[in-house]
Amino acid sequence: MEQGGDAEGVVIEKAKIAIIEKYLPATMSEADVRALVEKTIATLNITDIQKQKGMLIGSIMKEHGSNIDG
Repeated sequence: MEQGGDAEGVVIEKAKIAIIEKYLPATMSEADVRALVEKTIATLNITDIQKQKGMLIGSIMKEHGSNIDG
């Protein structure tokens, strides 16, 4: 919209996004997700991420799924 010259439409859409974001759960930062993944790998004693990826992802999503952008 912005490139199309509809500045008013951009303002309206940004306002809508701000309202919607108030009701969404807060997501974790990339650094926090990385730390969580490293901690989970250690906790589950994962030695081969490629082979045990399902167990890793399943554990993380079970505990923190609503706070992580899958």
